[in-house]
Formats: sequence, structure tokens, C-alpha cells
Amino acid sequence: MCGNGSYLFETFNSHCVTSEDLAINICIAIAAVFIVVINVMALVTLRSCPDMDDPSNYFITNLAAADALTGIFVLYDTVYNVLQFKNYIECVVRVGFFAAVNLASVLNLTTLTLDRYVKITCPFAYLRHVSFVKVKVIEGMLWSLSIIVGSLPFFGWSSMDISKVCSVFGIMTSSYQLFLISLFAVPFVVIIYAYVKLVIIAREHTREITSLQGPNVRGRNILKTWRSVKTAFIIVGAYFICWMPVGLFTLLVLLTNIRASLPTSPNVVFTYLLGLGVLNSVLNPIIYATKIPVFRKRLRTVFCVSRVEHIHQMSVRSAASLFRMEPSSPRRQTATSLNDDLS
Repeated sequence: MCGNGSYLFETFNSHCVTSEDLAINICIAIAAVFIVVINVMALVTLRSCPDMDDPSNYFITNLAAADALTGIFVLYDTVYNVLQFKNYIECVVRVGFFAAVNLASVLNLTTLTLDRYVKITCPFAYLRHVSFVKVKVIEGMLWSLSIIVGSLPFFGWSSMDISKVCSVFGIMTSSYQLFLISLFAVPFVVIIYAYVKLVIIAREHTREITSLQGPNVRGRNILKTWRSVKTAFIIVGAYFICWMPVGLFTLLVLLTNIRASLPTSPNVVFTYLLGLGVLNSVLNPIIYATKIPVFRKRLRTVFCVSRVEHIHQMSVRSAASLFRMEPSSPRRQTATSLNDDLS
């Protein structure tokens, strides 16, 4: 029972909810809604994009779908964090679903990186061998693998220990958690390798172009190389910053005795660190989808940038129409020229 006055109310299984718990979960829920909205926007925009035949756009679409599902999971998880209902089936399905959608997001991020790598390093082979049908087959394999991995706890690779609450360290066995960490670590290594190679290739191309065109274009070529390096650092750094703390903490819990030195449950620490991992679902559409002109246009429309410009133009045109109503010839000429400039 919640005897302390600091608790707001009591939910299932005598779980006591404080004002801090409620405030944190409300903030997480707002972030989850934003994740869903921005990724659904990217998904709908790219599906209606005339350049959808480009395999890169199809990978970005599936990445947005996985990240949108991640946002839906986080939204549902905030409800669980408050209610804390205890059910084994719900627990393994929820934790498995989270593992599946995040693995699908990471795998799509990896395939998108490899797509860019092959397109740059072997452009002619890419045109010959990469087709839309093959891309769909690859995506089907990625989603199937993610669903299989996420369903493993449901089919027995889990612990029955949910005596208090459903938690990652309570429902997942140590072997399954190490298996998940390895699945997330391999894409990270692949992404780093691919972008390091791309940066090296870009520098070599810059050096060759500079030698052919002379020193006058050296500064411009260096700038282009730096832009490619900066993009690579943003992509790899976003993945590293978002997921590395979760992976390292999980390894520490599994392989060391860090539980004894923690002031709180490792599940609580894991939940907060997981917020960084979920942040990757916000950064992915910002990094990738905003590079597509049609999606940038949709973002400007949604966030009222184009509407503000339209209102400004309408107000100026209204002012010009007032001048046209005057009989004076000079004002009529001024209004006509202003209207011609705005058209």
C-alpha cells in the first residue's frame, strides 16, 4: 500500500506512482508522439514520391516505418510504466516487439549505408545488379529476421521471473541479451567501416581532381571532402551516442557485479539509458529524409514556414490592391510594378 504522502496514486500490483514518475512518463509520451509523427510524415511523403524507384528511398521508407513502430512502442511503454500490470505473455511480447523494431531500424540503417557504399564504389555494377525486386526481397529478409529474433523470448528463450514488474533484466536471459548485443554491434562495425572507406575514396578523388584542374579549385575540393567527412561523422556519431551507453551498461550488468554498487535497480538505469537509443528514431529521419527535397518541402509546410511566407505575400498584394483602387496615375503605376514583382 502507498502510505507515504508523496505518492499520487496506486495502480496494479500495489505499484505506487509519484509525481516524478508521472512527469517523466508524460515527457516520454510527448517525445514518442513526435517520433511517430515525424516518421509517419517521412513514410507517407516518400511513398508518394515520384522517385520511389530509387532503392535508397525504399530503404529510408522502411527505416521510417521501423522508427515509427518504435515510437508506438515507447508510447505504450509509458502506459505500462504507470500501471505496471503483471502478465507473462504481455511481458515477453512487449519486450520482444521492442527488440524486433529496434533491430529492424538498425538493420535498415546498415543496408542504407551499404547501398550508398556500393552505389559510390561500384556504380556500374550497382546499376546492373540492384533492382527494385531485389531490394524488396532484402527488406523482407530483414523484417523476417527482426521478427524471429523478437519472438524468441515468447517461444522459450526467456525467464519466468516477473514476480515484481516486467523488466528487461527480469524477463530476458543473459544469453539472449548477449545475443542481442552482438546483433546490434555487428551493424555498428559495418557502418563505421563503410563510411571510413567512403571518406578515404572521397579524399582520393579530391586529390585526383585537384591534380587535373590545378590549385585554383583546391579549396573548393577540400570543402567538399570536409562535408562528406562531416556527414559520415554525424551518421556514425548519432548511432554511437544513442546505442553505445545501452550496450555498455548491459554488458556491465551481465559480466560484472555492478548491481551491488548501483543506488537503484539496474532496470531503472536501463530505462533512462534506453531514452538515448530511442532518440536515434528521431535523428534518422532528420539525417536521411531531410536530404530529399520533397520531404524538406513537406516539413516546411507542416511547420508553417511556407504558410508564413504565403501570408506575407498576400498581405503585400492586398496593400498593392489598395493602391490600384486610387485614381491617381503615379500610384497606379507603382501598384502595377509592385504586383509584377510579386507575381
